[in-house]
Amino acid sequence: MKKRNIVIIILLVFLLLISSFVGYYIYAFYRDSHVAQEPNTISNIDEEKDENGEKLNLQEVKGITNILLIGSDARPGDDTSRSDSIMILTIDNVHKKIKTTSVQRDSYVNIPGHSQQKINGAFAYGGARLLEKTLELNFKLKIDNYVIINFDGFKNIIDAIGGIDVEIKDYEINEINKYILDAGGSESDFIKKPGDQHLNGSQSLSFSRIRKVGNGTTYERDERQRLVVSKLVDKLKSTNPLKYPSILSSIFPYIKTNLGMSTILNLAYTTYSINNTNIESLSIPLEQISWGGVYGNKGWVFIMDKEQNAKIMKEFIFDDKKVDTSKLDYASFRKAMAPYKINIK
Repeated sequence: MKKRNIVIIILLVFLLLISSFVGYYIYAFYRDSHVAQEPNTISNIDEEKDENGEKLNLQEVKGITNILLIGSDARPGDDTSRSDSIMILTIDNVHKKIKTTSVQRDSYVNIPGHSQQKINGAFAYGGARLLEKTLELNFKLKIDNYVIINFDGFKNIIDAIGGIDVEIKDYEINEINKYILDAGGSESDFIKKPGDQHLNGSQSLSFSRIRKVGNGTTYERDERQRLVVSKLVDKLKSTNPLKYPSILSSIFPYIKTNLGMSTILNLAYTTYSINNTNIESLSIPLEQISWGGVYGNKGWVFIMDKEQNAKIMKEFIFDDKKVDTSKLDYASFRKAMAPYKINIK
């Protein structure tokens, strides 16, 4: 599974759980009766009171909120590895939309204090804060909120809900088993036969990653990923809301953020209020105004027209404008490539 997709899945489940919990809280609050629930393992969340014993006052967050999402393979608590996935989550309460902007990790940019190199190096040098400054320097986009997500959280989500049921085809078995050990599973998790199977976290992650079977295309792999997400969401919908806190607690060790719990709850309430599951997405740099290839000793990088890409990003995030490729300025693109001696026809 592409790491960007894993980040999206973990984030969506995180928001879904919190939004569902908020929805359940609203229901419980207005029926004005107490419902016994499991011991809450997540700090600062309570059905009717906060940590000070005060009534929770959930409010919609006005305007547009941007959150930097950083996907990492590092162990929980370690935020100094290179970022494998960089995304901006936009909760747009102006246009009533949820958006994601992906920034390619190989984007060749200026990192404050470290000259030009791949943008994922910013996280290694200075954590989330330096990555935020790098985005501001190169794209004129100021972001103060961040969430660091560890990919192991994906497996824990599946395990926390008790696994999912998936039909396994005979030609998929060997490929699934090949990935299971890499996904943190054991030989006892190996799939033995085709047909309907109950998959745990490691098995589900392995199933999502295979691609060299069937027609061997990314389309079939994407179908498997959509199937896993669909099964996951269906299982969450059928889960007793009283179990949401314990499920959330299984994800929390894999998420590090500077957002306070009250802010998270208000953002979740805003997401719940927007009630739009159609997430719009943008990938930066735009293919038409960037060059991808091996550049000197920098390895494979994306060199872009920063001015145009920054404009497109800001219009998508703040003005709700979709990309119109017919209006791209190719003269500007050629000019941006000139210092790198890249000839664009």
